[in-house]
Amino acid sequence: MLIPAIARKEEVEKLFALHIYDDDMFLYNGYPYCNKIPDLSPQEEIYKWAIVNKEDEVVGYFTYHIDTYIDTVNWFGLYSFKNDTIIGIDIYRKMKELIKQHRRIEWRMIGDNPVQKYYDKFIKHFGGRKVILQQAAKDPNGVYHDDHIYEILNSKWVGCGKMTVRDLYRVLTLSVKSIEVQFYDEQHNEYDFTSNLEEYEVLYIKDWQAGTHEPNALEQYNPFNSYLCLSIVIAPPKSVIEDRNTIDEIYKKDERIEDIDKSR
Repeated sequence: MLIPAIARKEEVEKLFALHIYDDDMFLYNGYPYCNKIPDLSPQEEIYKWAIVNKEDEVVGYFTYHIDTYIDTVNWFGLYSFKNDTIIGIDIYRKMKELIKQHRRIEWRMIGDNPVQKYYDKFIKHFGGRKVILQQAAKDPNGVYHDDHIYEILNSKWVGCGKMTVRDLYRVLTLSVKSIEVQFYDEQHNEYDFTSNLEEYEVLYIKDWQAGTHEPNALEQYNPFNSYLCLSIVIAPPKSVIEDRNTIDEIYKKDERIEDIDKSR
């Protein structure tokens, strides 16, 4: 069972203190010599759980962050204080819940972790993917390990990028009298609307009143809506990417699309 870690704060902190110099702490933190106990106090968008078995023992700790702006769950952390099957069961249930509720799930794992085979099966089952960064982490003994990055995209979002900004405006102008729109990319960079954005793909839409949804869902809006405030997350079309030396040039912080075009 997962319960808020703050409710078992003393017990969780004591267990971490007993394991603070264990080799497994490198697998948890991702880098050596991080001799710190997690902060269990409540934080915005961060969830911290104590994993409790049938005997009411704290057997593990589980944490993650929900980026509400891009509807992505990341910054996962999992530590087992003792071997107990309830850990795998509880984590599996929670991950299924998160996948269902959110657009995207992402987590990382240091190579040679015993849980790798379970993670690999998990993403295969949910249609996810894995990228491996070779020898990207070094343990306290000086041994290099690969860094595994896992990603699962909720199936209801797959293919949402087929609507362009031009298509979106056509839908909105048919149903809404007044529109306030902000454009961002997935790196949180904001863009001013110009004709250059019309061919950009709409990844997803955040309506501050109705929540996050697919682009095509806008067709169901009430035609009598008088005002709509949206944040639109966009991505450049393939043709734009191919015209640049690197994708980083497109997503360069605080640089507008028109400025990039002028420098070509």
